[in-house]
Amino acid sequence: MKCGVDGCDNQAFQDLDECALHCDKDCVHEDSINNVLSEFNRLLNFYILDEVLSRYIPDSEDERYIKEIAKYRKNNKCLYESMIFREKFCEYEIGFHGISFPSITLINYTETLIIFKNIWFDKCVFYVKFFNLKSTGVFFEQCVFKCEIYIEPAALFLLKKNSIFYQCVFEDKVYIGREGRYKYTFGESLFSGCVFENFIKFKNAILKKEPFLDIDERKLKLSTLQICDCNFDGGFKLNSTHISYLWIENTNFLIGFWMLKANVTTLNCTNVVIDGMFDASNSSFVRAKFNRTKFLDVADFEEVKFGKADGEFLESDEHTTQFKYVTFVNASNFKNTSFFYSLDFENVDLREQPNFLKSNINPHNTNRETFRIIKYSFDSRGNTLEANRFFVQEMKAFKNELKEEGGFWDKLVYNVNDLISEFGRNYIRPIIWLIASLILYTTLLYFHDWYFDSHNYFIHPWFNTLSVYANSAARNFLPLSRFLESKSGFEFVSLLFYIWFGILIWQIVVAIKRHTQR
Repeated sequence: MKCGVDGCDNQAFQDLDECALHCDKDCVHEDSINNVLSEFNRLLNFYILDEVLSRYIPDSEDERYIKEIAKYRKNNKCLYESMIFREKFCEYEIGFHGISFPSITLINYTETLIIFKNIWFDKCVFYVKFFNLKSTGVFFEQCVFKCEIYIEPAALFLLKKNSIFYQCVFEDKVYIGREGRYKYTFGESLFSGCVFENFIKFKNAILKKEPFLDIDERKLKLSTLQICDCNFDGGFKLNSTHISYLWIENTNFLIGFWMLKANVTTLNCTNVVIDGMFDASNSSFVRAKFNRTKFLDVADFEEVKFGKADGEFLESDEHTTQFKYVTFVNASNFKNTSFFYSLDFENVDLREQPNFLKSNINPHNTNRETFRIIKYSFDSRGNTLEANRFFVQEMKAFKNELKEEGGFWDKLVYNVNDLISEFGRNYIRPIIWLIASLILYTTLLYFHDWYFDSHNYFIHPWFNTLSVYANSAARNFLPLSRFLESKSGFEFVSLLFYIWFGILIWQIVVAIKRHTQR
């Protein structure tokens, strides 16, 4: 029975539907694995010879070359063993279409492949961990990689796209670079429109060009992307990506770092230098922490959402968006940005004032220094209305700090101020307090007059003596003494209410001014 793959004239292997070149290596029984590998090696040699003969007609005078082909067809030896083939094939390009390549730990066929000048893998399936094809130009189109793979630098065989892997599927882990002290240098873009079903790790890599191309055409979805000890000299784009966990450490981005409209669950950025522009506009991060990061150019976080608007808020600092020991050398833009959990902006080095216009910050667990920095940024621009808004948040944060370390009178003053007018932010509240106090005062006046029409003293005679002394002292309070003349017997209580009315009126004036000017 012939192979079930269209265009293949090979015999199907044993009870499978395909030949040893095209069959799924996972479906091969363990007892038959050695047989299928031997058959694969034989058919691969025939495939290469047929490809060469069909595309490159040998010189009829080169008898050695023709005899060598006939000998290797008969003896099924490795093509790499032939000096004649090594001399000839280095000038040729070859394409492999729909072949399923087994693990090179079981059979090493890469020695034959590296003879060629360029190789194009089209719709192939690989069960390999790594290829040693450094001296050969390669291009992978719509291939599937079944096992974890370690990618090392390789030359690009330019066909359709300017990347080594085009619309490929990686079903397991992908490692780019190497472990240890030394770094690999990648001179070409790696991926274009690829699908990753596990995670990607960049380690000790220098990338001269963008690793991901054409992300907008097919949105990049990753469970984990780890970047450690790398240099991105050609820029780095993660636009429209969906990443569960993004970890970047000890890495430099020379030209810039773009992740517009990205959706990241957890971002950890530690000891990173971004020389070019950083743009995360319209992205969302459930948890984000920047630690010892330097933004040497513009850092744009406009319309970014940190946290979840409808998510359950946790008391711990785990979900706090942190900018710890972060340096902003140029402008930083947080316009229309939402921090649904909390923000820690205390330990930042600002060379220019940030822009938090129309931003929203959950005050819970947000420290006072963060609000002070944002308030000052608006003050420096003359935006007093927004500065007033964050001044209120600063005072509330300070009030919360006093719960643990403040004195009694400090706690009393700040709590009363918050209760009356939210530190001058709410003018409706003191108006309500004023109306309620006025009603209470009027009620007490009527009660006083009604009670003493039929009684000589209140509660006990000694209380009458005390009230006479208190009322006499109130009449000696010169600023308000003339207002107390008509309140005979009620002067002291009236004085207290007048002082209270003055406080409320002042709070109303301050609150109204803070909604108009400062």
